[in-house]
Amino acid sequence: MRTKFFYLISALSLVLSASLLTAQPISEPTYEMKLEFAHELFAERDYFNALDMFQECYRESRDRELLPYLARLNFILRDYERARRWFERYLPRDEHFFYIEDRFIYARTLRILGEEEKARETFLEFLELTDNDSLKNRVEIELVGMELEKGQSQPDDLFVTALGETVNSGLTDLSPAIGPDERLYYATFNRRSRITFSEDEQPHFLRIYSAPPDDDSWGQGERMRHRINRENYHTGNVVFSRDKNTMFFTRSKIKGEILVESEIFMSTWDGSDWGAPQKLEGVNGDWIATHPAPGELFGNPVLFFTGNLDGGRGGYDIYYATHQGGNRYGTPVNLGGVINTSGNEKTPFYVNGTLYFSSDGHPGMGGYDIFKSTWDGTRWSDPQNMGPGFNSPFDDLYPRLDEDARDGFIVSNRPYERKRTSRSPSCCDDIFEVSVADVTINYIATSLDENNEPLIGSTVRVQEIRRGEIYNEVSATSEQGNSFNIPLQADRSYIIILERDNYLSDSVEVNTVGITENTTIERDFFLFEREPDFKIVSINEAIRLSNIYYDFDDDAILPEAEQDLDYLYDLMIEYDDMVIELASHTDARGRPSYNMDLSQRRANSAKEYLVNRGIDPERIRPVGYGETRIINHCHPGVECTEEEHRENRRTEFTIVEGPMEIEIQKQRIELRGDEPQGFQAPELKSELPTGLSVRELAFALGYLNDSDSHYGTASFFGPGHYESAKLDSLAKDDGADFAQVDPGDDEKFADIHFEKQFHDFGVITKSDRPEYTFEFTNTGEVDLIIDFVTACECTELEWTTSPIPPGQRGQIRAVYDPTERDGEQEVTIDIIANTDPIVKSARFRVFISDEE
Repeated sequence: MRTKFFYLISALSLVLSASLLTAQPISEPTYEMKLEFAHELFAERDYFNALDMFQECYRESRDRELLPYLARLNFILRDYERARRWFERYLPRDEHFFYIEDRFIYARTLRILGEEEKARETFLEFLELTDNDSLKNRVEIELVGMELEKGQSQPDDLFVTALGETVNSGLTDLSPAIGPDERLYYATFNRRSRITFSEDEQPHFLRIYSAPPDDDSWGQGERMRHRINRENYHTGNVVFSRDKNTMFFTRSKIKGEILVESEIFMSTWDGSDWGAPQKLEGVNGDWIATHPAPGELFGNPVLFFTGNLDGGRGGYDIYYATHQGGNRYGTPVNLGGVINTSGNEKTPFYVNGTLYFSSDGHPGMGGYDIFKSTWDGTRWSDPQNMGPGFNSPFDDLYPRLDEDARDGFIVSNRPYERKRTSRSPSCCDDIFEVSVADVTINYIATSLDENNEPLIGSTVRVQEIRRGEIYNEVSATSEQGNSFNIPLQADRSYIIILERDNYLSDSVEVNTVGITENTTIERDFFLFEREPDFKIVSINEAIRLSNIYYDFDDDAILPEAEQDLDYLYDLMIEYDDMVIELASHTDARGRPSYNMDLSQRRANSAKEYLVNRGIDPERIRPVGYGETRIINHCHPGVECTEEEHRENRRTEFTIVEGPMEIEIQKQRIELRGDEPQGFQAPELKSELPTGLSVRELAFALGYLNDSDSHYGTASFFGPGHYESAKLDSLAKDDGADFAQVDPGDDEKFADIHFEKQFHDFGVITKSDRPEYTFEFTNTGEVDLIIDFVTACECTELEWTTSPIPPGQRGQIRAVYDPTERDGEQEVTIDIIANTDPIVKSARFRVFISDEE
């Protein structure tokens, strides 16, 4: 868990001082200490850690007063779907209007998620309740933006495509710019997983990378030299002068999630490399200076930038400073009220007399939108919203366009079909390529049934194919018509798929190579209805909801579960006198008391979801049965396969009052029982499947199950990705047996305490084979038995295989092979043993240089 290190620093000292006075062992921090620390993190704007700690407190207490913090933090961290669910847990019951301003945030959340009418109603309700003039103004801007976007759609000749995985990492990628060497320069953490910190880890920083052109895409990004990427600073916001010979960028520091220091630097291109950076004079000062953009005003070269100088119009404004030679600039000048608002204006970019920038203070589509304004020699024109495509309901930033404004880049956190994500579909910024096509190719796909009748409610998926693989994918669903107008680009290959629930799909391959004139292609897609399959359900007959999923050790309803609950909602609307028992079950492994509590909390969450949709709470009776209703032979102590255990981990509903029988559609609920719920254990052969996490390996080998989820949070496995794990590495060495966990309440465990849990090899070359030995002590109550240790294929591992008594030491030796790797790499070593949690981790980092 990310908060662990910070938590120990502040909270453990209190426990330690108390233990010294009483001569008692150090105890676990209390709930009150955790809650106090959560509030401290929130006050310090360390939002990721605050969310972790508030979630931990909520799991422990179920205190509804924590719900607003969970909702607001998820909104701040741009996990809008989770934010909506948390808001809807308490705002409908806020009859005394304690949380007025939360309604404003909730309305913004609804708008971002596309629920326009509900958002409008909530905005108007907020206007009647609030006395906050500033927020009233923000609501008016939102409502104007909603009116302006009515009837707008993305132009058929505008294409916005996310860059591939060689550039977009899944965490943060921004500020794209083409350099003098035709490479794509950009800033990134170059990580797919969320950044976590533990006691021995070093912080991660944003760095500038560059990627070579590669046919119609970009090659693997490479980190720039340390001359540019200075240690202990976030380096980014790269942009080039018009002749490409000067590179501007920023070095920044962040506290929590807040930018607290930022300065602008420049470097000069000598034809083969970038010179030593120089800090700009005049532009930098006792303020935040970021987002540089070279341009021209009044016939003089200037630098536009974003700043929070005293006397601004609110938030961040855009300024300019006149170039006086070298790295010297004049006094910054605010661009004025035409451009700047009481909100925030950011990421300016100037080309041919037009200033492009992003703003959340002008009316737009939601979040930050991209605008443009032209300079006539004396004043700026009123900003014009760039419209759909450039903009979305999410945050759209960093417009970088060529002189004709037909090709370039933007940065956005908008979700897309093949997005790599570390947390939620909208958590993180990615780089998108934008282009205006010279040739318009419209593909009109019409959805029909087998009787040639229009099929309303179909979905189209358009996959762009490059080098035989899906490079990009978009989808759309029509709730009113049965035709789709699909713009295609020239010289591309596509697969177009039409599908609909309970129908067989139809697809076609389309190649636009050689099309040089405006073209319209029409095709009918015929979708054949699957054989309808209904079942009559009688009162007191249990019906399984097979698509209910939960995060480990959590009872929050996930989006995947909502389709089953939505169908149950439809049934309860159709049969309005029906009263049900909503039951949750676990398998027979693990502690019975924990299983009972977990199943009850999950049943309560399922009920709460339906109640929030409007179902009378008296019509739902949530019951958690734990492991008391096993439906096969897998009772406590009986050895079963994972598939057999899975049969018992189920959610069911039973009619207890109302209609004697109802009709349900098997394909909506019943037939989903054929699909795996949760992780499906692979069939063990000579080698386990590639790409499994250690938790999945533990499931595959029978170490973990649903009831083991309380052993830790998802983050304790770290961000590692395991490319293979051979069974011969799991063999019993020196007579050591695989650890068996006694499910009783008085079980005892070994424990691993590392002398040093993180090691940094520093800079190495591909010919190096660095090694490091992690030493540890068994601080548990029984002999430590390590069953296996695993990492990526790039790491050879040796470890102590004999039992290690309490108080005795062991070691894990790691030898790293960098041959197939480049740049900064971080490797997680996971140890599965008879510990609690069952997996312990150590890590090392290395930077692989091409220079000998």
